Amino acid sequence: MAVYLSDVLDQLGMGPEVDHCVICEKPEAYTISVEEGGFLCKLHSQGDPFFSVEDLRQFRLLNKAHLEHYDILAASVSSCYRDVDLLVSFFRQHAGINLKSYEIFVKMSSIE
Repeated sequence: MAVYLSDVLDQLGMGPEVDHCVICEKPEAYTISVEEGGFLCKLHSQGDPFFSVEDLRQFRLLNKAHLEHYDILAASVSSCYRDVDLLVSFFRQHAGINLKSYEIFVKMSSIE
């Protein structure tokens, strides 16, 4: 699901910047900011939550890959709702699109 969302965001020209800090273009990543549009360095993180190096690498990989790379991704990426949630947040923030089906999915997933 994350790779699909990433592909759609990329096609719309709204994909997250995952190569460097969106503000200063330093190659160091400290966090992901939906509002700013991608990675931020520590200097520009301004209270955004810290992401581990592994979390940042996974998010970058998901955003660089395409659906045809699914088999490779399945072997090297752990399933994480946080990545999907971040990408849905990019839709909300930058496209003004509220995905009702995702809200239903979240509600159904939390029922035990």
